Amino acid sequence: QERTPTWYGVFLESGERTAAAQVMQTLWTGQQQEYPAPVITGLTIDGLSAGDSVRLKKGQDCRAELSIHNLNSQPLSFSWEIMKEVEKDKESDGGDFEPTPDVVWQQSIPETSSQVQFSAPDPGEYRLFVYIRDSHGNAATANMPILVEDK
Repeated sequence: QERTPTWYGVFLESGERTAAAQVMQTLWTGQQQEYPAPVITGLTIDGLSAGDSVRLKKGQDCRAELSIHNLNSQPLSFSWEIMKEVEKDKESDGGDFEPTPDVVWQQSIPETSSQVQFSAPDPGEYRLFVYIRDSHGNAATANMPILVEDK
């Protein structure tokens, strides 16, 4: 892990391939993928993207929403989680070991749903993650930082 468990984004820890892995395989073998991985084209919280410096209030009801490009039209499953950011004194430099932060909220949605509702956790720095998986061993992931402040 370096800042996030999805930093390098080629394979998920559970082994699923992302679009990056499929592109490399196509370049190396010259063969197109039968089932292309889904691609996340946008992630917002209450309409704000990561570049908007998302600030939430403790306990605030929020809605996260994805934009997805799914070429193979297969059903997708969604896993959402909020993790604390890595503590400043434990941040690595250049790929040194970093402990994986605690997950403070998670929800898995087996049916297709590109949005989720959640309540902002206690004040602090966090990151919202989403993992999308299809039935062919493919996946996509996205994350965005959020700052939660007192009411």
